[in-house]
Amino acid sequence: MIRTLITLDKDLASSIALRYACNAVRNFDMALSALHVEDPGPKGRLPGTGWVQRSWETALEEDGRQKIKALIDMENIKFPALGLPKIRIGDKTEETLLEAHTGNYDIFVEGLLATDNTADFHQAVKSQLLRKMPLPSILVKNLIPLESMVLVLTQGHDLGLLMPVLSYFITQSGLPLKVFIWHPHHIKALEFKSAQENANAFFTQVEDSLKNANCPYTAIQAVTGPATLLAKELGPCGLVASVIGHKDLAEDQPCMELLARMESPVMMFWQ
Repeated sequence: MIRTLITLDKDLASSIALRYACNAVRNFDMALSALHVEDPGPKGRLPGTGWVQRSWETALEEDGRQKIKALIDMENIKFPALGLPKIRIGDKTEETLLEAHTGNYDIFVEGLLATDNTADFHQAVKSQLLRKMPLPSILVKNLIPLESMVLVLTQGHDLGLLMPVLSYFITQSGLPLKVFIWHPHHIKALEFKSAQENANAFFTQVEDSLKNANCPYTAIQAVTGPATLLAKELGPCGLVASVIGHKDLAEDQPCMELLARMESPVMMFWQ
C-alpha cells in the first residue's frame, strides 16, 4: 500500500490534485490522507490556554473543516477513499512538514496549476516546503489519468538512493515504467538509442540497478537533445519523474527545466 499525504485548500489546484489522487486510489492500493492548514492570520495564535483560546481554535478549525468539506462535496469524493481530513492551525509549511515527518507516509501530493510561465514551477520547487520535504513529491499540474510513468535520469544521479524508493512505488502501484537516460544537448532533433545501440556506462549502471532492485520496467532508452523537445516528445503522461538535488535547483539545470516544461504531473525524488 502506498501511503499518501495530500494538502488541500479551497482552490482549483487542490481540486485537480484531489481528483488525480482519488483516481489513483481507484486503480491501485493507495491510502490517501488529507491535511488542511488554517492560517491564524497576521497576529498568529492567541496567547494562553484558557477558554477564549480554546474557543478561538475550535472556531478556526471548524472554518477550515467546512472549507474542505465543501471542496470534497463539490468533487463528490467519498470519505472512505480519502479518510477524514486533518485540520491544523498555523503555518502551512511548518505544519505540513511536521505531518510528513511524524506520519507514516510514502509520498506527498500537492496541486500546482500549469501555466506558460516556467518561473511558477521553479518558485514552487524552491519553496521551503518542497526543499525540506522528506518524501518523494508529486506536483499535479493537470488532471491526466495515472496509467503509466516515465522516469528521466541524467549522468550523476545517485541510483543507490533512488532505486529502493522507486522500486517500492512501482511494485505497489503496478504502473508501467519507461526509463529515459537523457543527455541534454542543444541539437535540432532528438536522437534515441536502444540498449543494443548504447554502450554508455551509466546506461548499463541504470539497467543493472533496476534489475538488482527488482524494479519492473517496460523499456529503457537513451535520448539526446534539449529539454524543450523532450518535453514535447513525452507529451501528456500520467506521471513524469526525475531526481532533483540541491545542485539542480537553478532554473537552467536540465532536469528542472524539463519538469517545468511538462504539462503532466511530475514526481521529484530528492537527493
